[in-house]
Amino acid sequence: MRDIIEALQAKREIVEIKDEVRYGEVVGIAEKYNNKTILFHNVDDKGRVVVNLINSMDRLSGLLNINKEKFTEEIHRILFKKSDNPMIRKINMPETITEKPVDLTSLPILKHFPDDPGRYITGGVLVSEYNDIRNASVHRMLLLDEKRLAVRLVAPRHAYTLFHKAETDGKDLPVAVLIGVDPSFLFASSSRVPLNEEYRFASLLKGGLDIFELNNGVCVPESEIILEGYIRKEERAKEGPFFDITGKYDIVRDEPVIEITNMYVKNDPIYHAIIPAGIEHKLLMGMPYLPIIYNACLNAADVKNVYLTEGGFHYFNAIVQIKKQTEGDPKNVIMAAFSADTSLKNVVVVDDDVNIYDAEQVEEAISLWVRWDRDILLVNNVRGSSLDPTISENGTGAKLGIDATKPLKTRSF
Repeated sequence: MRDIIEALQAKREIVEIKDEVRYGEVVGIAEKYNNKTILFHNVDDKGRVVVNLINSMDRLSGLLNINKEKFTEEIHRILFKKSDNPMIRKINMPETITEKPVDLTSLPILKHFPDDPGRYITGGVLVSEYNDIRNASVHRMLLLDEKRLAVRLVAPRHAYTLFHKAETDGKDLPVAVLIGVDPSFLFASSSRVPLNEEYRFASLLKGGLDIFELNNGVCVPESEIILEGYIRKEERAKEGPFFDITGKYDIVRDEPVIEITNMYVKNDPIYHAIIPAGIEHKLLMGMPYLPIIYNACLNAADVKNVYLTEGGFHYFNAIVQIKKQTEGDPKNVIMAAFSADTSLKNVVVVDDDVNIYDAEQVEEAISLWVRWDRDILLVNNVRGSSLDPTISENGTGAKLGIDATKPLKTRSF
């Protein structure tokens, strides 16, 4: 990550705030710069903070060395590529990383909004290992005190599953929290890959991955800040409310507690904060679903591309581009997309001559070719996202698919 920030500095593509600011002021200042990457040099006299590092699809594509127009197809190819050599190499801890006394309050952890219950780690990757299974995923973590964090674990995702297994066995779960990682590792950790596959995916994205072992047995890649510890069995703390991607507060829950036992940092570390409901939050929550949706839709039609739209928080609304072969293709694609990503709320299918990154072209396709008595698919009482405010108490809602493709007989129009 540090190399990327230095490259942005050289190209003058980063705003630098050199005056000291309070940890509760960072988000307010960032909002004035309209999603620009900002490096704060002194937050509460505790260190440097970067926000909006991944601030657009163009930036994300560039950081992963992938053409934006081919992003979904290329990520799909990498994710589903079979490789006997995932290029993961075990090394000694780099000399650039040193141990320091554990004190989470010494880090520039932010309080993002006035109504937040406290300071939150939002850009941390949680690495957990149990019974030779390793998971890397992104979770919000509420600062409780100098050594403890409350971590939001969502069932039945992998980190929750590993912790539940360890707790059932009467054991604590060894973990590490990594802050300030390479964007390829952050993207891989945000992805919906099979259990034990995040490191493999990260290595394929980057062209290799070096890792080293901590005292608790967890193996991690290099990062600006490494917090080593355990999720303690049978310990819970109140977590929330948290400002989520839709700009609404999530509820308060009893969540597991991480106790930090060792802390390692680089010299003058850069703390990476993801602003809740900000562009980076939305991109990292949504874009990793693209190859999953794309892969499912390939079984239904000749799919060319998939995009999750800005207006849908890069999470709820998908545009699927196809080369239509039969009139039934679009509705098959719609059903496949909803099955692949249960958080989707709306899917629009367009022809392969429509630029799915251009909202005007998509709207034109809807205006020209949709007959509402024929070209929609409404699905009721199905599982949706808890972030959708229309979801009922039992977790179900309605989804809408729109076939905005030309009838085959008019494709020369």
